[in-house]
Amino acid sequence: MSPPEPACRFTCPIGPSVNNLFVNVSGKRGRLRGKPYRGWLKDAGWLVKLQHPASVPGLVRVLVEAPFRRGRDLDNALKSTLDLIVQLGIVEDDNLIDDLRIVRIANGDDTNMIVSIWPI
Repeated sequence: MSPPEPACRFTCPIGPSVNNLFVNVSGKRGRLRGKPYRGWLKDAGWLVKLQHPASVPGLVRVLVEAPFRRGRDLDNALKSTLDLIVQLGIVEDDNLIDDLRIVRIANGDDTNMIVSIWPI
């Protein structure tokens, strides 16, 4: 039996490394999103919106298929990707993700991930 089709599937540019998302600002401001991260959220957001992804309310399962080279950690782009799907309203909050998987795929593209989301 094959798995059901996801409620939502789209391609997404690979996000910046989690090591480069935030900058420390002295004083009361603390940590803020860095300029490259803010730019990626904006640009990737438009690219995903063009695909008209469906919103998936409630608890969800997320699969990220990433064409990462062997030298890059799989979990490094998850934070930016999850922030993006929440920002776009595809998922209400990332605390509603009860099943999160990332799989390295063989793909010559190396620039886009495939994100699939199912309701639980």
